[in-house]
Amino acid sequence: MDLKNPTKNDIEKLLASLKNAIDYWVCTMSPEGQRLNTSNQASSTTTRIQESHLSLPLEELIKLTSLVHARATKLGIVFKPPIIEENYHACYVELNEGVRNLILLVSLSKQLTVEEQKYSKLLVRDLLRSIKVLLTSYSGLLGELEQTLGVGGDNTSDESYRLVSVGKIWEACGGIQDNVHQGSSGLLKRRLKQTNQLIADALNEYEDWLANPVVENFDEGFGEVEDDEDDEEQDTEAEGKSPSETPGLESDAEVEVDSDLVALGKQWGSKIKMVRLLVSSLDKSIPSSKYTISFSKSIDLLDARMPKLSEAVDDVVASVIYDQDLDGAKEAGKTLIDGAMEVASLVKKMNMHSQTRIRWIDTWTKKFIE
Repeated sequence: MDLKNPTKNDIEKLLASLKNAIDYWVCTMSPEGQRLNTSNQASSTTTRIQESHLSLPLEELIKLTSLVHARATKLGIVFKPPIIEENYHACYVELNEGVRNLILLVSLSKQLTVEEQKYSKLLVRDLLRSIKVLLTSYSGLLGELEQTLGVGGDNTSDESYRLVSVGKIWEACGGIQDNVHQGSSGLLKRRLKQTNQLIADALNEYEDWLANPVVENFDEGFGEVEDDEDDEEQDTEAEGKSPSETPGLESDAEVEVDSDLVALGKQWGSKIKMVRLLVSSLDKSIPSSKYTISFSKSIDLLDARMPKLSEAVDDVVASVIYDQDLDGAKEAGKTLIDGAMEVASLVKKMNMHSQTRIRWIDTWTKKFIE
């Protein structure tokens, strides 16, 4: 409620109250913080917020963050030092209006949590993290305003801090809006780039080894350390002898890699290339965001499967290059095939209305299992 003639003390109390409320909201947005709803603080009308029931919450989120952006700008202006008594009313009004926007924002975030299946875990959890950053930044601004109000006068240091806090809010609002515009599909594509790079790095290492298969020896240098005198004596005895005449000094070229392992390695090299082709194609294969439970479930399943697919590629590479374990490589390869086929099936399901994408996936599947 606005006061017609608020005092400096009224503004200080409002600032402190708002900071406490925001800190509570941030805490309750985490799973652990949900238990705080039974605390005494949760009985406050200001802190106890129910989820909204908006038909288009993502569009409203864009509008709300624009309002918060504008409100933060106004707060930075009205709290510019020196804050004279004639400006107390404007300060009080802007603080009150600002908290109303934040209450709506928290209410909307709770709706997204309730409707997570519709909008996907990937998008909702990313938005909640960004909203928490925004609330924390807003609380930081209120803390700076408290100091500015308490010090009074023309303090250029407070001026700088206040502007930085406003800038953080602008950045947080922009981040939320970007995520909404990208949607669940855009966020997934962004994460797929990381997976694609990991697979590409593993494939490069794998191809380098296939070009020159060697037995990797990681035990060298980790045996018992001999006395200096013994080392010098062994070095002296070894001088003038060829590697074949000196035990333990055989060259890597003389240690042959199991031919069956090399043959299997070449076979899996082709498979890994096919997996990378599948992952790199997903940028075009994932349709635009659709907020249905079915589509969002596919988004979340793909998001969960991609790191496992990357791990399966790493396991194949490690089994062949480092462990040089034929049975282990076969087992890792089986896991890779299952993971890749599952991803292909999910992508096909998401593109049931695109015959072009379905044909591409079917062709890829046929070549992959050959």
